[in-house]
Formats: sequence, C-alpha cells, structure tokens
Amino acid sequence: METDAGLDGFLSESHAYEAEMSSANRDAFDLARRINRECHSLLFNKAEVHNRDGQAMLVAALFLRALQHYQASILLLSKGLVASGRVAIRAELEAVFVIRAVADSEQYYRAFVNDHLHERLELIKKARQHPEYPIMQRLLDAVSDEDFARLREQVKRAGAVKKLTTKVLSEQAGLHPLYVSVYRLLSAAVHSGARELDAYLILDADGEVREIDYATGLHEVSDLLLTAGDFILLGSDAVCRQFEITSFAELRRELSAAIVAGMENSPED
Repeated sequence: METDAGLDGFLSESHAYEAEMSSANRDAFDLARRINRECHSLLFNKAEVHNRDGQAMLVAALFLRALQHYQASILLLSKGLVASGRVAIRAELEAVFVIRAVADSEQYYRAFVNDHLHERLELIKKARQHPEYPIMQRLLDAVSDEDFARLREQVKRAGAVKKLTTKVLSEQAGLHPLYVSVYRLLSAAVHSGARELDAYLILDADGEVREIDYATGLHEVSDLLLTAGDFILLGSDAVCRQFEITSFAELRRELSAAIVAGMENSPED
C-alpha cells in the first residue's frame, strides 16, 4: 500500500525526482535556462513592436506563447513529469511552425488571422450547444449576440472556410521534416497510445504486472531539454528576421555541440 505522502504523487512538496533530475541533467538545465533568458531579452529588450504592424505584433505574441510552452517543458521535466514535458514541447513546436510561417509571408499572416476567426466562430457555436461546463459558460457570457453576429460577418467577408492545418504551416515554415518525425513522435504522449502506457507497467518473467513505474522516461530528460531548446531557437530566428536583430549564433553553436555530445554518449541499442 502506498504511504499517505506517496499518494500526493508529483504534487508532493519535496519530491525525490526533482533532486535526481537536477543532479543528473545539470548542464542541460543550465543551458535551457540560459536560452530562456536570452529569448526573453530578445522579446522584451530588443524587439520593437509597433501597434500598426499587425504581422510583427502577431509574431511577437506567438513567440511569447512558444516561450511559455518552452518554460512549461523545463518545469515539468525538472519534476520528472516526462510525458507532460513531451506534450509541452509538442505545443512549443506547433507554435514555432506558426511563428515562422506568419513571419515569412503576408499571405500566411492573413490566412492565420482568418483561420482564428473561423475557429472562434465554430467554438462559440459548440459552446451554445454544450453550455453545461463552466468554462464554456464563461465563453458565452463574454460574447453577446451582437458580438456573435459581427464575428459571423467577419468570417463571411474573409472567406475563412478552409482549415489552416499544422502540416501546411510546417511546410511554409520550412520545417516539414520535423512535422513528419519529431512532431509525430511527441504526439504519442498527447494521445496516450498503448505503447506509451506500456512503460508504466513492469512485468515479471510470466508477463504478470509486478509493479507500476510511476515516473517513466527519466533517461530522456536531457535529450528533451536540448530538443526544446533547439525549437525555441528556431522560433527566435524568425523573430530576429522580423525585427532585423542579430540571431543567437553562439548559443546555437553551444546547443549543437551539446546535442552532438549527447548522441555520442548515448548507450548502444
């Protein structure tokens, strides 16, 4: 039987996994936090966002969202929440697809804005059909009948009827290889497939469940941190181009060296 303290799981005030993660992956966490600091400096100290430049405003807002996913992945991985960290990194990569596509093309900037209008209209329609959850009711309370009619007219004028898919955005971002490989791999954690869940069950020689492995994938933490760092720097490249700022060449070289070292030190299959 699990102790009362163990029943708090990852919500325990002092969790053994935190110390283990920090000790085993000190260099990766240090690099991840330095990348985070430099990206924040890029956004708040270097980029000059003007309120009449809608494309630049959107790029900055999207980068902030990607940064939040990046920080979430660091916090989750520091706790040993590997599956949730993978979900956050997937969300980060998806945001990076959008940042780079929007920054690269006025056409995709307009398409993304129109797609958002269409998605919001559809969400409000669904909320009207299923208002029983408080979060949906709050959405309805914030949208008057006049707001709904205005939004419907905006969508009609924009002709926003075709979904702007993640696949299309990854292609425009020049990152389609990541979409068909790493993004797909990270998606397994989102969808909780059978292969992902097998890792929680430790079997004996007869195939019977011997115990539950509460914190799986801890050996992946360093690789995931480096992956997340790579993605946020891909996003920062688009921000640097948008605002004509020098990119993070030195940090990029350091990250690349860490990735190569990690691959060389990984155990043989």
